[in-house]
Amino acid sequence: MPDSLASRLAFFGRVADDLRREPAWRGEFRVRLDAPPQEALYKHDGHFTFLDLPASPTAYEFELLDGLFQGRRFSKGLPSAAPVEISYDGEDEIYVSINTVNSVTKQITFDPIAFLPRIRRGSAVLGAGGFSATLAEELAGVDATTALLTGVAGLAAGDLLRIVRSQCLRAKAGPYYPFPGGLTLLRLQVVEDSAAEPPLAKARAEVVEVNGIVPSSTSVGGVALRHVTIGAQVLVLGTSTDMEAFTETRGNAVFYFPGAWPLAALELAVSCTGYVTKTLVVAIGAGVITPAKVKLVPV
Repeated sequence: MPDSLASRLAFFGRVADDLRREPAWRGEFRVRLDAPPQEALYKHDGHFTFLDLPASPTAYEFELLDGLFQGRRFSKGLPSAAPVEISYDGEDEIYVSINTVNSVTKQITFDPIAFLPRIRRGSAVLGAGGFSATLAEELAGVDATTALLTGVAGLAAGDLLRIVRSQCLRAKAGPYYPFPGGLTLLRLQVVEDSAAEPPLAKARAEVVEVNGIVPSSTSVGGVALRHVTIGAQVLVLGTSTDMEAFTETRGNAVFYFPGAWPLAALELAVSCTGYVTKTLVVAIGAGVITPAKVKLVPV
């Protein structure tokens, strides 16, 4: 007779460290389901699972709890008894702006990527206007500037590409992450504008301008990528997720960028439920850490 104690896999997924571009390990992150309330089961290789959940026409709501990584919320449907991978477009991916295209060798060049863990041959490469190809050879290294594709028809200098590394959920580094040297960091603390200055949790900071420029948005393979041009350099800032940060219980949040980017100022809009939104410009330095305190006035 069937084993009545057997469990059924409902959801599974894996989390990738945004900076290491490697899977996060058990103990580095926690994922929780809102209803019915339960925490994921974890494997040593970074996979997490949820068991014995009924199929539902309404999506289940999950939360990656803040800690080493920034907290985030996400949802996923379970239309049948078949297990579902929690994965989305625009997650564990590399974004580049093309500098040159060689139609003979099918090689593209782009600005240096300081550290690029291995992306397997055959990984998807997506562009605007329906462009689709794969990597013709493995992509990895320090200060990587080239990639060989299976096809380059339709590509031109200035085009943006998504190079899909894996199906992992991307976990952005939080304010207590052990950041490597050389990055540009903006460390925010958001507090109430009062004598005691209590910290504000779950405040949202959004980048609205970079060096006085409002970022443009381009749909690349169905994912909107934000980017700015500073001088002759195109900085691909990433998705809308990369343009925001949320504070944890002590009111801290962090933005981080490659140290080689010529960043001088960020305009932020900082909001929190029950408080007046504040817009401010913070001067930053490329490759250095800049602290900033933001005081919000209660409504």
